[in-house]
Amino acid sequence: MIKLNPFSLCIGCCCCIALLLAGCSQAGPAIVQQPELIATPAPFRLPTVTPVDSSASPSDDHIDAVETRTTDDLAPANEPINDTAEPSPEPPNGTATSPPEPTATPIPTFTPIPTATSIPPDTQAAESAPEDVFFAPGATIAGIDVGGLNSGDAVKKLQKELELIKRPLALRAGEAQMVIYAQDIGLDVDIQGMIAIARRDALQGRTVRVPLQVQFQAAALQEHMMSFAQQTTISPTVSLIRAVDMLDPATITNTDIMSRSFVYQPGQQFDMHQAMRQARELLRSPAVDRTLVLTLTEDPQLTRTINHASFAQLEQQLQEIVQAWDGVIGVYFADLDTGATIGINDQSVFSGASVMKIAIMFQLYTSTDVIDETAKKLLQAMLVDSDNGAANALLAASVGGGPDDTQAMLAGAFEMNAKLQSLGLEYTRQDVYYNTSDEPPVPTDPDVLVDPRYEGPPPYTLADPVLRTTPAEMAQVLLQIDQCSKGYGLMHDVFAGRLNAERCQEMLDWLALHGDTKRLRAGVPAGTRVEQKAGWVSDMQADVGIIRSPGGDFLLSVFVYQETTPRSNPPYLGDGSASPAIAAFSRLVYTAYNPLSIER
Repeated sequence: MIKLNPFSLCIGCCCCIALLLAGCSQAGPAIVQQPELIATPAPFRLPTVTPVDSSASPSDDHIDAVETRTTDDLAPANEPINDTAEPSPEPPNGTATSPPEPTATPIPTFTPIPTATSIPPDTQAAESAPEDVFFAPGATIAGIDVGGLNSGDAVKKLQKELELIKRPLALRAGEAQMVIYAQDIGLDVDIQGMIAIARRDALQGRTVRVPLQVQFQAAALQEHMMSFAQQTTISPTVSLIRAVDMLDPATITNTDIMSRSFVYQPGQQFDMHQAMRQARELLRSPAVDRTLVLTLTEDPQLTRTINHASFAQLEQQLQEIVQAWDGVIGVYFADLDTGATIGINDQSVFSGASVMKIAIMFQLYTSTDVIDETAKKLLQAMLVDSDNGAANALLAASVGGGPDDTQAMLAGAFEMNAKLQSLGLEYTRQDVYYNTSDEPPVPTDPDVLVDPRYEGPPPYTLADPVLRTTPAEMAQVLLQIDQCSKGYGLMHDVFAGRLNAERCQEMLDWLALHGDTKRLRAGVPAGTRVEQKAGWVSDMQADVGIIRSPGGDFLLSVFVYQETTPRSNPPYLGDGSASPAIAAFSRLVYTAYNPLSIER
């Protein structure tokens, strides 16, 4: 009887088992019944995609700031990628997590007996590394041919050829330029994201055509564009041009020096919305030339910020015209909307001439309740044709006299003077009726006052001693008629028994029929409504009127005086010099309200 050593038996059994295992590994599976074990497959893994730096992403308030693709775009759940995945780690609390239930993995019939030996680190890394891909001929990424290259080589080629994408963006508008560098806006190319998309398409048997993926901070781009807009925006301006600047110095006349106009240059800037769209397209384009030329165009929003000359500009130019005249000019200007006024020698006394016929019309309307047909014919003759006989007849009619009654004419003139004084006028008066022949009328009333040669403040003119006014006072008569037509003002209140808004508007309509086109009307466009009355004597010309313009309504009273003698050539102040001088004032003021538009 042989006794076996239990220890030796254990060793022998172990050796047999070892030989048995070794034989199975070399000669195929041994027919041994093993316990049935089910292998747990590793979960599917998506290709590794380099995440986009969140610091480079703008806020949601800005337009598609970053061009990226998400992992959901790269690997949908129902399209597994042929990658070897790492084992799922156990959760921290030790609770097993159920892996996704496999559908295509069969249960193995023979499974090696698990041992305690762990997988070497190198083997684990090899199993988790994604399967490399060679791109088929014709494959392109960002328009670059990557056919025949694997992922790593494709990355290197893209890095080399797409480096120019990071070059600066040059902006140019007019003479201004700005350069926006890549680091200023976080500009970068998402190469890893494009490679991931290309690998997915290649592994799934699809044609690889991956467009360029560029990311940048739209908020930073917009900030730079707005800064450039501020540098290049041209504000609207109103400036002055003079006729003398465009003439041959040898042909310049005195009236040429006075002729000047305000001109308007509209504001300009580039279209910000369009510029941003063009900039985004350039940043996403592999184009070699990255220069964006922006066109400055007229901007209606800027245009509304300024549309007329400033009050200071107008006053300066009025002063310059007055100083350019060889003699004395008195000017009074009033803005009918704001009430702003400018007066230059406006208190100097001038001959009243026919501008006083505005006051004669006022005298008639404040003396009678009804303007009959006879009076209407006389008004038209006096205001349109500047007929002196009609003016005398209306003075007489205002006090109930006949058309040839000289005493009634004087009585009407004296009554008119008193009414004008009640309106605050100090120097305006008519102490004689108009001359209708070559001989001046001789006052027959001993109470007629002959005014002093020099009256009022300087500069002085040789004003008619019995028919005189000032630019400011005659302007006040017309201004108060206009206020009365709107239902208010001193004239409206003092003469409320006879005047109302409707009757005052009638007076303005009579003045709008004036036939003179050489003075105030000559300085404004045809068709402009001008309610005016002009007058002239041998050494003075004047025109007083309200001009209605698209840019605003204003009143202008201009008196031009130049001393003449029998030796003067001509011996009187003619239309050739005085009329253009008056027109120069209306042209200047009209263009101050309605500047001439010119291109930059």
